[in-house]
Amino acid sequence: MAIVRGEFNIYGFRNKNLRKLLGFTSSKISRLIKRLMVHGLIKKTANSYKYYITKIGKQTIIMAQKIEELVLVPAYCY
Repeated sequence: MAIVRGEFNIYGFRNKNLRKLLGFTSSKISRLIKRLMVHGLIKKTANSYKYYITKIGKQTIIMAQKIEELVLVPAYCY
């Protein structure tokens, strides 16, 4: 997932950063960011356009990646 990149842990990320990485439109990225904020996976800094991933967000995304690697992909190969 794009928001788990190391550079975003230090500097945070913006809509513009995700647009470059994912290739989606600005409106689609905004909806994704809103959804992540509602679930508490990211938080917005005051008086800026930057977002940071929360501790729970990191744990959730890493667990989802592990599940995908261990369960979903090998089962699909058979």
